[in-house]
Amino acid sequence: MSRMTLEEKIKQMVQIDRSVASAEVMKKYFIGSIPSGGGSVPAKQASAESWINMVNDFQKGSLSTHLGIPMIYGIDAVHGHNNVYKATIFPHNIGLGATRQVKCTYYKYVLRCCFVNHTLNFLQLRHN
Repeated sequence: MSRMTLEEKIKQMVQIDRSVASAEVMKKYFIGSIPSGGGSVPAKQASAESWINMVNDFQKGSLSTHLGIPMIYGIDAVHGHNNVYKATIFPHNIGLGATRQVKCTYYKYVLRCCFVNHTLNFLQLRHN
C-alpha cells in the first residue's frame, strides 16, 4: 500500500462493467474489479473456454501495471454459472442446502471456469 499513489488506491476500489473492460483499460486505469451479472456475457452462447480467455485477458492487463496487483472478477452464479453456454442450471440454494453437500455445491457452481469471486447466497431464512 505504501508504494501506491492516492490515485492508484482510489482506482483499485473502482469496479467497471465487463462490457467496457479490456486489458488496456485495466492497465491504464488501474481498475480493481469487474462483475458479470444480469446477462453480461463475453458473447452469445459463450463457452467455458470463452469465459476463461476473457478473464485471463483482463487479468493480464491488471498484472502488467507497475505493482502487478491482480483484479477481482465477480460472477453472479446464484443458480450455477448458467451464463456459460450449455451449463447445468441448479435449483435455488435452499434446495441445494437440503443436500448438505456444501463442498459439492461450490464445485458444481463455478469450478470449471476458475472464478475467484462469485455470488452465492448460502444463508436463506424461512418465515411464514
